[in-house]
Amino acid sequence: ESERSQIAFVTFKDSQGAETALLLS
Repeated sequence: ESERSQIAFVTFKDSQGAETALLLS
């Protein structure tokens, strides 16, 4: 879970990552 949280945090921090996070979610 920690790893996933870290990845989500870093991804969310990035603008492009936020877009990808929405798609993955």
